[in-house]
Amino acid sequence: MIAIRPDDSNTWWLRGKALVIQQDYQGAVDSYERAIAIYSDFYGFWLDRGNALYYLHRYEDAIASYDKVIELKSDNTDAWNYKGVALMELQRYEEALVVYNKAIEIKSDYPDYWYNKACCYALQSNVVLATQNLQQSIKCEPDRFWELAKTDPDFDEIREHPLFKSLVDNVFGERFKTQNISKEDS
Repeated sequence: MIAIRPDDSNTWWLRGKALVIQQDYQGAVDSYERAIAIYSDFYGFWLDRGNALYYLHRYEDAIASYDKVIELKSDNTDAWNYKGVALMELQRYEEALVVYNKAIEIKSDYPDYWYNKACCYALQSNVVLATQNLQQSIKCEPDRFWELAKTDPDFDEIREHPLFKSLVDNVFGERFKTQNISKEDS
């Protein structure tokens, strides 16, 4: 297809997506950059470029791509969220929190933003705000975030703190009791 349509940005974009599936992230970045060279105003090219760069651990470059997405489409919560994740990789937690707050401002019912904020606070040993944000994510999707919170290394520093244990006991304990009761009834 590329031989037939070398000037088609979508062809390069789709090639990049295929290369990501094959975990050829550098090849994907190269393809996304070809798509951007042809048509730089589509935020999706920049978003996918940012994600491929993230997988290559090129976090600053990924952040620059996410910033371009935000410039083109300021309400793109994926770009805000992924930028926050990249900032966390760089241990720039305060900046990441600002970014997650922006994502929440745009779409407050998406639990991943709350969960990522909880992780960010946990990495700063702020137990109160970590548990508050974790609780918010659990309200939205209890099953998924129950499993994540039990093993996520971001919570290792606060896992033994009484507030975190209380959240686990209160939220997860009720779920555990309910699960055990339903198993006993079977």
